[in-house]
Amino acid sequence: MKHYSGYEYLLIDIANNFGLDKELFPVRIDWAAQHLHELEELANQAEEPMLYLSSVLALRQSQRGEPIGHLATLDATASGLQLMAVLSGCTTTAYNTGLVDPNQRSDIYTKCTEITNSLLSENSQVSVPRNDVKQALMTHFYGSQANPKAIFGECSLALGAFYVAAEHVAPGACDLMNDMLSAWQPY
Repeated sequence: MKHYSGYEYLLIDIANNFGLDKELFPVRIDWAAQHLHELEELANQAEEPMLYLSSVLALRQSQRGEPIGHLATLDATASGLQLMAVLSGCTTTAYNTGLVDPNQRSDIYTKCTEITNSLLSENSQVSVPRNDVKQALMTHFYGSQANPKAIFGECSLALGAFYVAAEHVAPGACDLMNDMLSAWQPY
C-alpha cells in the first residue's frame, strides 16, 4: 500500500476535479505540481470547476500554513464490484476492478464497453458509449434487469453483447449475484 501526505492528497484532489481522475495517483500529483503556478487560470477548463476551485483554494490556504478542513474526494473504481470480487474470490473480477495491481488503474466500465463493442462490431455498425455500459453494469450487479433493457433495448444485440461482456469481466461477481438472487424470497 502506498502512503501519501495530506499535501499530495490535495494535489490528487485538484487533478481529480480537473478531469484526471482516471490517471494513476503519481500522474495526478505530477500534473498538479507542474501547474502550481497557474492552477487558478485553469479553472475554466476543469470538468468540475467549482470543486476544482475549492481544492485549489484549500491548497493555497495550506501553503500559507492555515488550517483548511478540506475533504479530498476520492472514488473507488467500482467499489461494489470490488466487494463482490472479494466475496466470490474471483481474481478476474478483482483484477478488472483494480484490487490486484496497485500500479495500474483498472477501469472495468471501459473494459466492458470495449468487449461489448467488439462483440457488436461482428454483427452490426452499432456501438455503445461507456456511460451507458457503466449505468447498466452498476445496476446489473444490484440485480436490475430493467435498467440494462431500458439502456440497450429489450432483446437487442447490444443487450446480449453487454451480458456476455459482463460475464467476461466479472465472472465471480456474476455467479455471486445469481446465487444471491436465487436465494431471495419475496416474503
